[in-house]
Order: sequence, then C-alpha cells, then structure tokens
Amino acid sequence: MAPKTGKKSSEDVDELLSKFTRQERVVSGSQRVVLFICALLVAAAPVYLYVSIFDMPIESYGIVFAIGTLASAFVLTFSYEQVASRYCPKLVEGRNGLISGQKETREKRTNQMKESSASEARWYSVMYINTLYLFVYLFLAFWMFSRTSATVNYLMSTVVASGVLTLSSAGKV
Repeated sequence: MAPKTGKKSSEDVDELLSKFTRQERVVSGSQRVVLFICALLVAAAPVYLYVSIFDMPIESYGIVFAIGTLASAFVLTFSYEQVASRYCPKLVEGRNGLISGQKETREKRTNQMKESSASEARWYSVMYINTLYLFVYLFLAFWMFSRTSATVNYLMSTVVASGVLTLSSAGKV
C-alpha cells in the first residue's frame, strides 16, 4: 500500500471543512432576538402558576423567578436554533425539484424558496420546542418535584425542562 501524499490529505481536510461551512445559518442576529423574546414568554408562563397555586409573591421571590426564567429562555433559544437548523435543509431538499423555468427565474425562485423554508423551520421549531417544554415542565413540576419546596420545584422544573429539550434537540428531531 502506497503512503498518502500531503496533497491528498490536505484535499480531504478541505473537503471536510467545506462540508461544515456549507451549512447556512437559519437564524440571524435579529431573528435570534425574536426567538429569545418567544422563549422568554414561554419560560415566564410558569411564574403565574407559582404565584397563584404555590402562593409565592413576586415581591419576595422575584430574583428566583428572574433567574429561572432567564436561564430557561437562553437554553430554549439555543434549542430553537438547533431544531430550525436541522429542519430547514430537509424542507429545502424536499422542495428542490418543484422549481422550474428559465435560469434567471429559477435562481430567484430558489432563493425565495430557501428564505421561506428557513422562516418555516424557525416557526416550526418555536411551536415544537414550546409544546414539549410545557409538557415536560408540567410533568416535572407536578410529579417529579412535587414534594420539594416551591422554590426548588420552580428552579428545577424550569431549568431541567429546558435542559432536557436542548439535549434532545442536539440529536435527531
């Protein structure tokens, strides 16, 4: 067996790097802010339950609520991006054969299709992650951590629910 030349191995490295850099960003900076606001709203929803059911006044537990809500919102935003990044190429791949016409119009339609697929992937990820977050949160809050103090219950339920979703979103959807 002949030894590999330096040129061949550098071509392999270049090919591998090009695979990683070909992935387009589905979420831009301004869209990330919108996703964070969505995550903040969903992560703040459990505060209502703890104020009304567990009788935790916002004045006394505001710092606990802020820590849990912000931590969950940051982690949920990352989950949104992961799901959108994974779902968008599937949409684009499924729609590639649907575009026909002249070369100029085909390129324009392809760009429009990619933009709409990225938008659809983002909003799908918001719906998917929010639904799962609320179900996992309710399971943790009312079954797993029901015997703990209200403060520990809130922090563990919100942070663990968002962490579980982030770990699952890093895998296949």
